[in-house]
Amino acid sequence: MTDPYTPAINTFIEQIKADKSIVQPWRNYALKHLQEALAEIRMGLTTSNAKPDEPADPIVQTFCTCPAGGRRRDCPAHGDGR
Repeated sequence: MTDPYTPAINTFIEQIKADKSIVQPWRNYALKHLQEALAEIRMGLTTSNAKPDEPADPIVQTFCTCPAGGRRRDCPAHGDGR
């Protein structure tokens, strides 16, 4: 899967790492936020709102947040409630 965001954000990360005029710890904070943005974009691209095959409780309707082809522990439909 190719997304247009990863190369652009990685360019920003490299530029910030190279720019020594940004005082520490602010440079690290900026890098941390860009890494978090990449992680959140990847999560959004791999998460599904598909309904589960068999709901655990027929009264409560939940939506699956598992990625395609996998299961997540914190999925409201398939997870163990942690």
